Amino acid sequence: MARQEALKDKITELRKQELSRANTAKQASEWLETKAAVHNPD
Repeated sequence: MARQEALKDKITELRKQELSRANTAKQASEWLETKAAVHNPD
């Protein structure tokens, strides 16, 4: 869930830079791959 929120936020950020939707989704996905896994601690 946190990854989905992070991805959504990054897409919103990139869209504000007036990138195309396809380019935005690609860049956001690539950005998310560089982030450590986000999860609730046990």
